[in-house]
Amino acid sequence: MHAYLSAGNWANPGLSNGLKLARRWWIGPVELPLARLVRKCGPEPEMKYRMPADQWNERTGRIASTVSDPAQLPPAIAECQNGVFTLADGNHRHEGARRKGWATLWVLVWFNHEAEWR
Repeated sequence: MHAYLSAGNWANPGLSNGLKLARRWWIGPVELPLARLVRKCGPEPEMKYRMPADQWNERTGRIASTVSDPAQLPPAIAECQNGVFTLADGNHRHEGARRKGWATLWVLVWFNHEAEWR
């Protein structure tokens, strides 16, 4: 996980560092409906990590136009709390998949508590 998040086209070293701060319990990859995955990055005002709409549209549009098979995308990474799956990595892939008309995305899911993981 940390090697993947630390290098390459899909690198997210900030997430890797954050995940190292506490113990996590994992499942996946599992195929989840896009509708069950909550984005926290995008141009919308309610997003925790806002980005300009032109940058968002360029990046998500590139994914939608160049990827022809969901298996070409690395799994997204989501945190599950109280049954809610919030994307920590893969917000652009989620939107690209939605634009393609796909209904699901492969996801690695972490839980912060063993009881919820079980």
